[in-house]
Amino acid sequence: MSQSGIITENTATGADIKNINAGGTNVSGDAGGIIYFADNAPLTWAGNNTTKTVTGTVAAATTTTTGVIEIATDAEAVAHTATDRAVVPSNLDDVFAEPPPLGSTTPNTVSWTTATVPINTGNTETHLDITPNTAMNASQVWHGIEIDGAALDPAGTGVDIHGISMDLSGVSLANDPELIGVNITMPATHSGEEEKAGLYVSGWGYIFEACSGDHDAAIRVLGEINQDFDGTATAAGQEVTVFDSIIQIGGSTGGEIHAYDVAIGGTGTAEVWGLGTHTGVGPVHQHIGAFGNADFAWVVTAGPTYTDRTAEFGSAAADVQIFVADNDEIIIGDIATFDEIQVILETTASQSIIPEFYYSIAGPAWTQFYPADDTNGFRQNGSIRFDAADLAGWAATLVNGQTFYWIRIVRTRNNIVTPPTEDTIRILSATEYFWDNTGTINVNDVFALTFDTNVAAAGVTLSGTTLSADGTDANIPITITPKGTEAVTIDGLDYPMADGNNGEAVITNGAGVLSIGVVPVAGGGTGAATFTDHAVLVGSGTAAITPVGPGAAGTVLIGNGAADPSFSANPTVTSLDASGDVEALTFTLDGIVGSYANSEQVSMQAGVQTTDAVATQIAAIALDSNTMVTVQARINGFKNDYSAACGGCLQYTARRAGAGAVEVAAPIVNVQEDSAGAPTVDADVNGNNVRLLVTGVAAETWNWVATYSYHFTQTNA
Repeated sequence: MSQSGIITENTATGADIKNINAGGTNVSGDAGGIIYFADNAPLTWAGNNTTKTVTGTVAAATTTTTGVIEIATDAEAVAHTATDRAVVPSNLDDVFAEPPPLGSTTPNTVSWTTATVPINTGNTETHLDITPNTAMNASQVWHGIEIDGAALDPAGTGVDIHGISMDLSGVSLANDPELIGVNITMPATHSGEEEKAGLYVSGWGYIFEACSGDHDAAIRVLGEINQDFDGTATAAGQEVTVFDSIIQIGGSTGGEIHAYDVAIGGTGTAEVWGLGTHTGVGPVHQHIGAFGNADFAWVVTAGPTYTDRTAEFGSAAADVQIFVADNDEIIIGDIATFDEIQVILETTASQSIIPEFYYSIAGPAWTQFYPADDTNGFRQNGSIRFDAADLAGWAATLVNGQTFYWIRIVRTRNNIVTPPTEDTIRILSATEYFWDNTGTINVNDVFALTFDTNVAAAGVTLSGTTLSADGTDANIPITITPKGTEAVTIDGLDYPMADGNNGEAVITNGAGVLSIGVVPVAGGGTGAATFTDHAVLVGSGTAAITPVGPGAAGTVLIGNGAADPSFSANPTVTSLDASGDVEALTFTLDGIVGSYANSEQVSMQAGVQTTDAVATQIAAIALDSNTMVTVQARINGFKNDYSAACGGCLQYTARRAGAGAVEVAAPIVNVQEDSAGAPTVDADVNGNNVRLLVTGVAAETWNWVATYSYHFTQTNA
């Protein structure tokens, strides 16, 4: 082949350049070997004295012939198609960055002690690719990785054989990586008849499939499933779920979803039960209720900065992004305790926020607890569930000016690409129904064609609307016993539990409540069970009849107007009609003839405030016609700062025959005071009234209290 090249003279040693072959003899023409040219050879030189350009014919290198070969570029080395290029060490980085397929249709055996996959720079994925180089023909089998353990025959006990072993326990979680041991992605849709499963394990007569395309199942198992769970560390405030199903139904328009479904195959005689439990296990615990808006909701960000998001959490129309940064919080409060927080998200978090949960206690302070989080750290719609009764010391406390029962949720994960955006966050206080570990069932309602207590000797059967006693006993009563003091209600009537007393009757209150007792007046009875011996019975409207007396010997029953009558030994007779042979009667009371009408002694108190020196009324006594009165009063007055006081006593008598009150004599007044002014007390008549008066000091505030009594006597005209 014809080549052009650069020949450099060996000037360092001054040696001549010669034509030699591999054996050391001179050669000429185009024979194989390396050609050196002497300094005095008849060549055409170009350039300086030590570098010459020469044109000659040299043999090309082949797999069997020594010769010259061109060095490959990086691109040519990576393309691995040229047959006349040499790969040198500088090409290797690019070649190994994009290596050719290994093996062939008949793979070679490769033995590795350690295989290292370097980490790519930037955010690109790092992986070991196993990629088929062509489409498969019919009946071919391709195994991405095949491990044949036939030669692993343990020579003794204590041997561990791991088909694939992956240890990720040393991975640092400081920056919250998404850590998945095995990640298998299957086609989004499937068709055909062949087996399709993301993971297929068989052996010992059992089959386990994960992501089973042929059976439309995330997990399919042929054989038993044994679950061992360590619950010894479970404490109050924790909600632990061994098998947890969160079924997303947003956008569904109908159909049925069975979270757990059991059916029978075949015609054998084995008893099949959908659920079996044993001693100490309650089969069902149900929490139901209607979700409603919380009374208050805070979003708390760095600072801390509190933002009221009550309206947004309660409305699907206004959505806000939450947990935007690490340690952001939401705090949900209500006037009463609650058991569940429903989270509906407009945008789910790209990773779990790794939430921490707290409830408010007195102080105020927070106590951490561990509810069941169906949202998977706000990565999906779901509920956050707990039992309010297990939150010891949960209290309504003050948080940024608002007092409620609070639940606080804190994001603890760094570096979340997409924080969640809420659609609604609501709460409920659940009503609990259960079938507990003692066999007690507490339900809201029961629908059954027939209900039988299944007691041989004496039981009951409820069929339709008929309740019947059944059993082998000849006589079987039906007993309905409520708890405590509550009643039995039949057809809207509440029947009492008590037996009542002999002779009492069953009576109604007119509102569906029956009781046992004495028939009231409204029902034609007396309203009382017993009466005082020798008493007089007096009506009291619809109330029980009232006994009066018995009266003492020699007393008479007198009327008292609208009040009950009473017995009196000295009655006042306002009039007497006599006829026939009855003689005229004269009544005398302590020497006063029959024109005497009334006499009373009355004690009173009154008060007033003055700010001037004008006589002011503190009390008034009205006089009827044919009346006289004598008043005695003690009156105290004091300046509002207690720097002066006045005390006085007075006696005053007045009478009234008809037209108005008349002063019998001037009041007798005795006053003591230490004021710079002249406070005093007095009395007078005004119209038909007797007045008690006080006089203060100009431009001073005085408070006055009068304690007085009066004796008046009235006669018949």
